[in-house]
Amino acid sequence: MGAEVVAFSTSADKQKEAYRLGAHHFVLSQKSEQMGRAAVGLDVLVSTVTVNLDWNAWLGTLRPNGTFCLLGDPPEPVSLTVWPTMVMSQLSFCASAIGTPQQISEMLRFAALHNVQLFCLC
Repeated sequence: MGAEVVAFSTSADKQKEAYRLGAHHFVLSQKSEQMGRAAVGLDVLVSTVTVNLDWNAWLGTLRPNGTFCLLGDPPEPVSLTVWPTMVMSQLSFCASAIGTPQQISEMLRFAALHNVQLFCLC
């Protein structure tokens, strides 16, 4: 669909798989220099993690007007710095544990139509 895909993982072992599945870039999220290069570079960040993260650090990977989509279920509530981080950069945050049946059906139809491969670098 023309997007430039960046895959993030805590494991270097997943790099080859990320590229095989279509990622253009791979970032080891526990390497501060790699995260620094990714900073303020993404329009959309889709996270499927089920662990707690430094959510504000991940907001730092977004460009102004970027969107963070959490499609997972972390064990604790997500805490975000609204002011000044989100407000001044006009960032959006959305979350869903699961979509409605209609949304799931639309997503699967879209994936089949465009040969989208879904993967998790957990």
